[in-house]
Amino acid sequence: MAKITKPKTEKPSKIRNGSQVFATEKLDKYMTIDELAKALKMSKSHIYYLTSKKLIPHVKLFEKKLLFEKTAIKNWLNSKKVSAN
Repeated sequence: MAKITKPKTEKPSKIRNGSQVFATEKLDKYMTIDELAKALKMSKSHIYYLTSKKLIPHVKLFEKKLLFEKTAIKNWLNSKKVSAN
């Protein structure tokens, strides 16, 4: 007799940081340092420098993982505009 099994449904994995729980589908509004470096055509070491000096908005998870919120980066870039007189 063949055994009938239900197909497994995948639940989104979760990252726990203190009392906050972030579902992975919510993380699509963030970029990794690799994605940001590619988007800004900037070296990762320079981005690390900017974060160490708190010159660029970022989120630090688990004292190691850096994430960059896309809207915060857009706002940060817009604040750096220089007007031509």
